Amino acid sequence: VDKALANVVATARLPAAAIANANAVTTNAAGNVYVAGIATASFPTTPGAYQTNPPQGAGYAFIAEFPPDLSTIISATLLGSSSADCSEDYDTCRGPVGPGLFAGTTATSIVIDPSGSVVIAGYTSGIPAPLSVEPYNYGFVAKFTADLASLEAEAVFNPVGTPINQTYFRAMALDPQGNLLLVGNAGDVGPLSGSNLQPTAPGDQNGFVLKMDGALQSFLWGTYFGSQGVQGVAVDSQSN
Repeated sequence: VDKALANVVATARLPAAAIANANAVTTNAAGNVYVAGIATASFPTTPGAYQTNPPQGAGYAFIAEFPPDLSTIISATLLGSSSADCSEDYDTCRGPVGPGLFAGTTATSIVIDPSGSVVIAGYTSGIPAPLSVEPYNYGFVAKFTADLASLEAEAVFNPVGTPINQTYFRAMALDPQGNLLLVGNAGDVGPLSGSNLQPTAPGDQNGFVLKMDGALQSFLWGTYFGSQGVQGVAVDSQSN
């Protein structure tokens, strides 16, 4: 829509065969539009994209790039694996696509970093064995080249000593230095370091804020924030 919210400038629909939910959208410096969410294996990927023929699984994160007029799909990829049967040891659940992505992978947010790379965040779910144990849910972040042809980096939030946790990244923002701010909800995943605001979990389900470096190499600090989860985040010019 236009800036006055008065007119629809352009619209686009994914092909009917693509069973997909779009959860987040952003634009790059050229005005191209990137959409991310969750889809089935029938999602229309493009030749040369990072993952075009996924194994059978419960659902995949997707990213699709459109031109400013939304007239066609420039590039599109899926992200996920078929590694759904896990033991209680997290290290045995590492799927064939990156370190630790499971069969059910959902992208909930997307940003373009200062170098033009495409960064998505969300959560990835696996079914542990025995089935009486709750499914795993881990927050993840993944960085792709602008053309969605290569996975540059990936990280899964798996605090030491908590092999089974329920962690969901719900939203993400960039600070002026290119670091990532990630928010969502989680169980008690142990103390979060680097902040004195709320270092320990107040309950069984908790909001949180995490700061991660732009290369996806480490979590710089974290804090719990209330007991209802955090659904959105923005960063001002002072990095607040």
